[in-house]
Amino acid sequence: MESQKLNSLLLEKFPQIRPQFDNFVSWQEGMATGSHVVYEDVFVPYVLDSIAKNDVEEVKRCFDFVESLFSLQDDYASDVAGQSILEALSEGDAHLDLSSIKLGKLSKQYYDKYLKDFQN
Repeated sequence: MESQKLNSLLLEKFPQIRPQFDNFVSWQEGMATGSHVVYEDVFVPYVLDSIAKNDVEEVKRCFDFVESLFSLQDDYASDVAGQSILEALSEGDAHLDLSSIKLGKLSKQYYDKYLKDFQN
């Protein structure tokens, strides 16, 4: 899957982040901006904000979306879901323990493997 299609999918599911998306990609390649950076720099802050607001329904919607990316069975989409969302939420400033969040089956498999690999 190309970045343009993956970025369009993000905006289709979360139209409320369009202003942040447009601002972020305005100095890059627009819709063709790499999805890894878009998802990490636009979607992850949105997820964190939803968690901070304790918006349980929106957090669930966000993680359902992550699961749907894995379900596409597309290597690029899965890499973005794993590396640019789940790993980004687990590392850096966020340092979130995702084991407390109900992840979908594929997301949980990725996260558990990530934790195992990280600890070794």
